[in-house]
Amino acid sequence: MPANGAPLSVLIRAGTPYSHMAASQIARTWLRSITGIRVPELLCASHIVPWSIDTMNRTNPSNGLCLNALHDRAFDRGLITISQDFKVVISSRLAKLEDPNLKMMLADFDGKPIFVPRHFVPRPEFIEHHNTKIFQS
Repeated sequence: MPANGAPLSVLIRAGTPYSHMAASQIARTWLRSITGIRVPELLCASHIVPWSIDTMNRTNPSNGLCLNALHDRAFDRGLITISQDFKVVISSRLAKLEDPNLKMMLADFDGKPIFVPRHFVPRPEFIEHHNTKIFQS
């Protein structure tokens, strides 16, 4: 629930196979995984192991992170990942860039811990898959 006590309302594409996962991710991680952003319209449920690769875990909330749109895209493209100890890891591609905006929005999170929920903690095998198959170290 938001700090002001108002009910949390989030648009989720009803009827899609990932709607349950999205609802679970957003409901359980009001403090967002990486940035702490509290604007539901800017957040989405991001799969750790992509939806197209693991059909058995598409709706598994332990295969997800609640990210904002920018971090979701960077995570999907392998430009950022999380370590087994739940810290943000930035691709060397991003680290080399001298763009101050990218530094502020992405690179400054390198090494910082993410918010780890009490329930549906990301499973180590999902993180390992992302780190070895998707992340562009």
